[in-house]
Amino acid sequence: RRASVVFAETITMLYEDVARIVEAHQPLVETYYGPGHIFPLLKKLQQECDRQAEAITNQFTNKRDFYAKIKSIQQISSSKSSTANLERIDPRTLDVLLGEIVLMNSRTELYFRFLKNQVVADMEVLPDENKPEDMQKFLEKLITDSGLSRKMQEIIGSYIIMEEFYMRETVNKAINFDTFEGDDDEAVTSSMVDDVFFIIKKSLRRVITSASVDGACAMMNHAR
Repeated sequence: RRASVVFAETITMLYEDVARIVEAHQPLVETYYGPGHIFPLLKKLQQECDRQAEAITNQFTNKRDFYAKIKSIQQISSSKSSTANLERIDPRTLDVLLGEIVLMNSRTELYFRFLKNQVVADMEVLPDENKPEDMQKFLEKLITDSGLSRKMQEIIGSYIIMEEFYMRETVNKAINFDTFEGDDDEAVTSSMVDDVFFIIKKSLRRVITSASVDGACAMMNHAR
């Protein structure tokens, strides 16, 4: 089970290490430099976090054949006669990969929230006249311009393509394997409706768990 989310667990440990460093050094920064100086520390730490996260996400995309899967899915989606290629991508394999991506992104969003909370808490103790007006903007820029943020945006963009493919293929399978219940003198019911609702609910619940607003909106549109 843990092998299927090893990269999500690894990047989580990176975030936890950064959080421990911040929490350990925040009192020292406040003691020797005063409140309102945690941002430079976070900026330096984020640069190192970007480097480490890049190594982890690169391993993730390589070991999981991430880009090869995306390329195959895009080829299948753009071709009407792609049965051979279609058989090479098992939705069950995608199911595991999608779960790991969701876990990685949700942990990343939690980490970014931690950074924001640290800066906000550091600024709250400052007198109003000493609070920098642009600090929130600088913090948002630090996060959105970070290599980590850009990489996760790229992965989530590909995740949407994979999730849509997974949902479409599993729905098609549910339709193909549809069974009917009921005798001739009874109302006939189909198992397809329950299966389709289950698949759509699973995909939507998964993307919501990712904590990606853009991803959730995109999947809502695909599920309509």
